This record gives sequence, structure tokens and C-alpha cells, in this order.
Amino acid sequence: MDLPARSLAALALAAALGACGSVNNNGGDAPVTTADPPGGSFALPIDVTLTADQTATVFFTTDGSTPTQSSESMPSPATVTIDTDTTLTFFSVNDAGNAEDPHSEVYTSASAPDPLTSFTATGTRSGTPSVDMTWGLAGGSTGVLILQHPGGPVTDTPDDGTDYQVGDAVGESTVVVAGSGSSGSTTNVTGGTHYFYAAFATNGGHLYSTPLRADTRPEFYQASVSVNTASGAVTITPAAHAGGITVTGTAIAGAVTLSVVNTMDRLVFNPKLMVSNIPGGVAYTDPSGTLGGVQFAYYGWQALATGGTPVPHLLTFTGTIPATLTFQIDLRTDPMVVSTHYSSGTGDFVMFDAGHHHSVGTSDPATTQAWFTTITPDGHTVYGTSRTAGRVDKLDMVTGVVTAGPTIAAQTAATLVGGVQLSADGTKLFVSASSTPDNTNFTGYLVQLNATTLAEISRTVFAAHTGSVSSQGTARALALDDAAHRAYVVDYGGGLLHVVDTSTMQEVDTDGNGANGVTPVNFGASHLYPQGVVLDPASGDVFVTFGHLNDFAVGTFSPGTPSAITYLATTITSGAGGVVPKFGPDGRLWVPHTQYDSTNLFGLSVWDLGASTEDHLAVFNNAGNNDCFSVAFVPYTNEVWLALDDAGYVDVYDTTTLQPIDADGDATNGVSSTDAVGSMYGNQMSVTPY
Repeated sequence: MDLPARSLAALALAAALGACGSVNNNGGDAPVTTADPPGGSFALPIDVTLTADQTATVFFTTDGSTPTQSSESMPSPATVTIDTDTTLTFFSVNDAGNAEDPHSEVYTSASAPDPLTSFTATGTRSGTPSVDMTWGLAGGSTGVLILQHPGGPVTDTPDDGTDYQVGDAVGESTVVVAGSGSSGSTTNVTGGTHYFYAAFATNGGHLYSTPLRADTRPEFYQASVSVNTASGAVTITPAAHAGGITVTGTAIAGAVTLSVVNTMDRLVFNPKLMVSNIPGGVAYTDPSGTLGGVQFAYYGWQALATGGTPVPHLLTFTGTIPATLTFQIDLRTDPMVVSTHYSSGTGDFVMFDAGHHHSVGTSDPATTQAWFTTITPDGHTVYGTSRTAGRVDKLDMVTGVVTAGPTIAAQTAATLVGGVQLSADGTKLFVSASSTPDNTNFTGYLVQLNATTLAEISRTVFAAHTGSVSSQGTARALALDDAAHRAYVVDYGGGLLHVVDTSTMQEVDTDGNGANGVTPVNFGASHLYPQGVVLDPASGDVFVTFGHLNDFAVGTFSPGTPSAITYLATTITSGAGGVVPKFGPDGRLWVPHTQYDSTNLFGLSVWDLGASTEDHLAVFNNAGNNDCFSVAFVPYTNEVWLALDDAGYVDVYDTTTLQPIDADGDATNGVSSTDAVGSMYGNQMSVTPY
């Protein structure tokens, strides 16, 4: 008769034990021992606890052999460290000498699962504030762990081997999802707060992948409004919201005035009161009418300062108005996209409501050929270079007032200005500039300005050189590495990139050969026209875009070895690189360019540097010579905005699907760009943080 392997093992153990004592020699119950955790795949090393159900001694082996009472032993509970693939075999003997059959658990080393295939986080726009999340699981993963952090990116990572539950703290972050499936949500949020998420795939051994990231902001405020039409009393419940918004109201003869006050410690952009649940038979009008099929009280371009003057709006109700009129309001706010535009020597800042993809106002036309921009972290001030006026202007986002800076002193001829960047402490501006060229002579310089007064502090002057493209000067884009005290200045006419030590305002010799003087990065005859420059926030590497007519390219180098330039493989054989490339929140490099293919389509190239892949987007509003100048990413969304230099439009794309987004929401007229801004050129865009 064939016996099961477990029975054979028990007989062998009994025989082995018989040499040194008997099994169940007093007829009592033998112990039962369990392992925690049981066998499986884990991030090693791990500690396994062997626990008997009564007072006992645990005997065990880790080499696959059958243990005896001469094997290694510990009192129960016994802790055994597993640091390699191991078969752990064990049994226990109680004080009466009763022994159980042996048990085996197999432990193997596991590798982290692949990252999630997708991840989104979307804050609610009405009702109870919450965030809805979706994800896609890759092979080798059994679930997901999502961390949440308010106000800034998640910097914490879960510990491999640890089983987390919703509500657990991981550093400064909180677990809001721990499970499987493909979607989940959290109500552990406050309306109006910006939340950041990191989503990790996990497996049975509690190993965690690299994360995918997203951020969003649930809606600010929802309230019920009750109007006593006889007395004019207006009751708003709740009147104040934890997100930092207060609404008050008055009523006279069917007209209700609601006022919004910002009680937060930051600006609020593009506030809109959405009105709903109006009783039957009651008509509602407001000066802004209807946009996108939703009635709302629209303030136009407005940034609410903390504790500022209340912003009133009149709602008029007609028809059969009951004695007590009740309806619902939702306050929605959206980031603001600020673009510089110019035409015929006159330009301004144009503000777009990112939630509804349309322009909501312009600054006074105080700038001339507005070009590059930068924005303060709080969104209060936008700085823009006025190219031919040779100065930097600043826009106050609360008052709408533009302050024109002083003209930057000429070096050899009238100054043209290009890129602008703000120092991390917000006290200094760095501006690339050059003297108006005479077709053969180019002189570029980097100017440091006081961010408050816009007065010059110091400058670095680069060596003059000859060139063949002169209409826009030689100074173009500018990238700033504040931590490393480095500024990178594109020299368009010279085919160069100047590197400046911003702590001393001295140019850096990039070839290390002092005998030949200070040498900038020289891209050689095959790449004559550098356009844009951007730093990879992950690696710190420098990326430069090229192109004037048909020599599109993207080059990169490490700051420590600027002469070791490599060029990204691309399928584009014509066109030019855009002036303002950017790394998106997803880590991909987004490069606008002026020609997508030989049919004269313009668009974007998108590089996933880790996967070495390249995608292309063709501009859908392709009327005329739509040079694609810059890209901008809108917080809380999957949107990337593309400024069309010659058309004055902005095209909007979904960063996940790489498909265009219909900006006007009207499917009957096809996919639309944002509304045009006259005949002005669209240049660089800045986006408010909220």
C-alpha cells in the first residue's frame, strides 16, 4: 500500500524521535504549530514566527531536511530570519514530550511588480468633496496602494514587506486606497485643498512598484440658498466652508445678490457660482448667460485676494416665485492660464479660464511684443519680457495692473530681451538679452534684476560673434538651476549655449581648457540654431531643442560634461524645435515645433525617455502658419495647452490619450481651439498653481 508523503514524513520523524524519546508517551494532545507569515514570495529578509498552541519547544531546519530533537530549537514563539529562498520545516514538543508531525513552508524571494499602466485622480466639482481614482494593474501585481499628501507632491514610499491599511501613515502621507479592482475614492479631503497622489502596484509579498502620480483639487463649496421673498432675508447653509470661502446674500424684489469672500491664505482664481435646483416655474438670468450648457454667475477675470473686497453678483428670478425661494449654489474655481501675445508692435497678457477654455480678460496693452513669461509660486505676479522694448513687465493678478520695468541698458546697441526666470527665493529675475544685431555682429548677455523694482543688479556679457539670423537677436530661451547656481542661455544666432554661475555672474568655461578662454557649449555646424532649453527635474540633465527651417533636433548633456552631447532619435526630418519645451508631470519631454511633416502640419513631439519612445501630435487648428511656440500643463487635469505662435489660438490635448480636447464643448462644430485673441501671436504661457 502506498502511503502519502506526509504520512511517510511523520513515520520518519517518529522513528527519529524514537531514538531519543517517545511520541505522545502520556496519551495527551500534541502541539499544533503555525508559521506567520505562511510561505510565499516576499522581499527578503523577513522574520517568520513559529507559534505553538501550548507551551512547547520548536525544532526546525532551513535546509529542507527533516528536523529532530537534536535540531536547532527555541521556545515557542520562535522567530526565524529568512534571507534567501528557503524551505522551513518545523515541529513542536510540549512539556509532556508529545510531538506533532512536521510542517514545511517554502519562502522565495520576490521582485517588485511592474508599475500601474495608468492612474488618474479627479476631484469632485459639486456635492461632498471627494476624489475619485482609477488605475490599471500590470502583470505580476495583485493590488494597489495609493498615498495622499496635501499641498505638495508625495515624497514618501511604502516599505517592502509591510501590509498597509487605509488610514495608515507612511511618512507625511496617508494611505487612502489599499486593495485591488480598478477604481476607488476617498472623502478624506477638504474642498479647495490641492492634493497629490502616488499610486504603487503591489503583489502578494507586499512589494511595491515605482509610482504613478496625479494631483487634483475637489470643489470648494456647495450650499443651499433660501430667500424669504417678503422680508428679503437670505439664508445660506453653510455660509462658510472649511476650504476658506464665505458667501453672503441680500434680496430685493426677486433679485438676489450673492457675495463671495476669500478667507483662505492664498489667492483664488476664476471663481464661478454654479446655480441649480431652481423651482419649477421660476426663470433665472444673470449677466453672463449660459456657457457650456450650465448657468452660472461668472465674474470674468478675477483673482480673489485673502480678506479682499467681497465680489458681488446679481441673480434675477422671474415667474411664479414662491414665498420661500430655495436653490443650490456650487462655487467652482479653476487655474488661470496666462499667455503673452503681440501684434504690430503692441502686446499684452491674455488670461484664460482653464476650466472653460476661453479667454476672460486682457491686461492693459502696456507691453511691446510680449514674449517669455514666468510666474511666482503663489500665482500673484506674472513677469513677461517685452522683446523690442528691451524690458521686463509685471502683471498683478489681483488688480490686473501691468507695471512696465525700466529699459535694460544697451551693451552695444538697443536691447532685445528673451527668456526670463525667477529665483527660488523670489527676489531676483534672470533675463537673457542681446544687442540689436547688424546682421553680422551679435552680443548676448544675462541680466540679473531685482524682482520687486525690476532694476538691474548685475550682468554677464558674452563674447560677440557673427551669425546669419538676426531679426530676433541672439538671446533666446533661458533655464535656471537655482540649487546648482547655474543659468543656461540659448545663443540662437551663434549656435551656442552659455553657462553662467549665478552666484558670481561669471560665465563658465565648458571645455575646461583655460588656454582658449571661456568657451560656451558649441553644437557644431550640424545644429546651428538652438531654440529652447529645459532641465530634466528627475536627472538634472540639460535638453536643448534646435531648428530654423528643416533641422529639427533635440540634444542633451549632463551638467558635469557639457561637451558630451547626445541627440535623441526622431522620426521628424523637417521643421524646427519650439522655443519653450517642458517636462510634463508624467516625466515625459514635450517639445513644440513648427513643422510636423512635409505637409506643413505643426504640432508636438512627446518623448518617454525611460522607454525610448516618441509620439507626435498634429495641431488640429492648422489654419495658416501656426508655429507652435510653447506648452503648459494645467494643475488638477490631464490637459496640456499648446500656444500657436502665428494664429493667436491655444490647442488643448489630453496628456493620457494624446487626443485633442474640444475647447468649446460644442460637438456640432468639431474640435475647437480656445477662442482666438485677435490677430495676435501666441507666445509663452504661465499657469497659476490653483
